[in-house]
Amino acid sequence: MTLERDIERHLILKVKAVGGEVRKVSWPGHAGAPDRIVLFTGRLAEASCFVELKRPGKAPTLAQFREHRRLRVAGFGVVWFDSVDAVDRWLHTLVALRDDEQWQPPEGEVDADDPRGR
Repeated sequence: MTLERDIERHLILKVKAVGGEVRKVSWPGHAGAPDRIVLFTGRLAEASCFVELKRPGKAPTLAQFREHRRLRVAGFGVVWFDSVDAVDRWLHTLVALRDDEQWQPPEGEVDADDPRGR
């Protein structure tokens, strides 16, 4: 059975493999805040974001969704994953975009109502 820590280890390994960094974040007295921040440089810098990790089949709590929305409204990216496959799909998309010579960073606001930030 896959645990949240297994997804976390996979995220760290895969992000580092494409040149990014993953940091655990602590939010004393701030319930619902994301677990991690993923940082990229170069063409992927725009994809740097906060990450919430959940056990397979579990979704963030209502308090976490509210905090994710607040962060998105403030202009930050937030995603959440409940499987290693979801991590892989996300990174595959980012790397494909990075390697596409025609790609330009998106303009405009993030859809703050999208609970997955996708």
